[in-house]
Amino acid sequence: MPQGSPAKDKPAGPVWRLGARPTLACSGDIAPTFQHIPRLFSDVLDVITASGGVLNFNDGLLVVLQRDAVIDDVASFDDGFDVIPDFRRID
Repeated sequence: MPQGSPAKDKPAGPVWRLGARPTLACSGDIAPTFQHIPRLFSDVLDVITASGGVLNFNDGLLVVLQRDAVIDDVASFDDGFDVIPDFRRID
């Protein structure tokens, strides 16, 4: 790779460091949310139950993360989210 190239000087995208807590810098960013699962596990199961099984674990996690203001609106064509009245999705 040529010296001074952008890829050598600055990595593309976010850089994750072990133990660092990623934060969202602006709307549209993508960040891992796995660190929230242990804390929110029972809330996610409650959402799955409230949806009558329409939502799976990943969907329920998105609902709970949005309620806790960890994430904002979700871009999705999955109309299964419509069973949760306060969930905000962009289709």
